[in-house]
Amino acid sequence: MFFNKKYIKVNHNEEPEKTQAEEPKQEEVKETAPVVETVTCKICKKELDKQRVIKNKYVCYECGYYFRVRTKNRIRMVADAGTFETWDNDLKTENPLNFPEYEEKVAATQEKTGLNEGVTMGSCTINGEKTVLGVIDARFMMGSMGHVVGERITRAMEKATEQKLPVILFCCSGGARMQDAIR
Repeated sequence: MFFNKKYIKVNHNEEPEKTQAEEPKQEEVKETAPVVETVTCKICKKELDKQRVIKNKYVCYECGYYFRVRTKNRIRMVADAGTFETWDNDLKTENPLNFPEYEEKVAATQEKTGLNEGVTMGSCTINGEKTVLGVIDARFMMGSMGHVVGERITRAMEKATEQKLPVILFCCSGGARMQDAIR
């Protein structure tokens, strides 16, 4: 009991030397599991791995429910990488019937979605084939059709006809926007 060979040499002018047992341990590095982002299916209510849903083309791999696909994601899914060119982005929504707070509602929707209108039209290649592509995004006022949506689609159809190009239009619409008036 008195013959313990571990001792500390004491020097009153310096701090005592520490034995190996007293050395501070380096913090243990904990490995954490990768964070898996999830989405909940509206039909089967199961939490799903978001990346697996995306790889499955935005279809629930448990029940087959189709998730809404945003404009940029739809273009990414269909067009050859880097080939999409937007047409007629300069057309602006108006309020010819002077509906109260309509401009504010459109501005809030533009801010929220990053889109300036409910449809994006343009050209791209799909498997090397030049094509006119349009996507109506339901996040923009339920994909409702105001005069800019109609004008963009009409202009795209006219260009496609002139250039003899096929047209693909992904529609997701909630009807007509009466605030924009029908012209």
